[in-house]
Amino acid sequence: MYISKDPIGLAGNNPTLYGYVADTNTWVDVFGLDCKARLKKINGQEIDGNATAIGRMDKLKYFDNFSNVDTWHKSGRIPKSGDKPVSWAENRKWLQERIDRGDTFIMTMDPKKLPTKYVPGVPNGWFTKLEYDHLTKNGAKIIYSF
Repeated sequence: MYISKDPIGLAGNNPTLYGYVADTNTWVDVFGLDCKARLKKINGQEIDGNATAIGRMDKLKYFDNFSNVDTWHKSGRIPKSGDKPVSWAENRKWLQERIDRGDTFIMTMDPKKLPTKYVPGVPNGWFTKLEYDHLTKNGAKIIYSF
């Protein structure tokens, strides 16, 4: 906080005109209750903010303990036995929400090894192929980790 309005002419869009800094008290976990770590870097590349990991389930479980990384199963979207399979339209909507909020995407499968056709009832990575195509078409930031 400053004692005079905009002392050095920054005009930082602060409604009070006297301060430039957010409330730093909200940056501290005084009681140590925020137990989950945040993923800040993968394969030497920075992750600013939130990320979404896509790929095979066995590799996605690695990201379970990071509070800023979302996956299909962490969001509760894995169908249970007897449920209707998830459609590509539903999956695309879920992806687009994450693109729109500015997520970095972590690709856990090599795009060159993704299938070129859908085989009904076989978990061969076809959705991951569609996801990858959607992400590249929309200019999403992708970090490769496989």
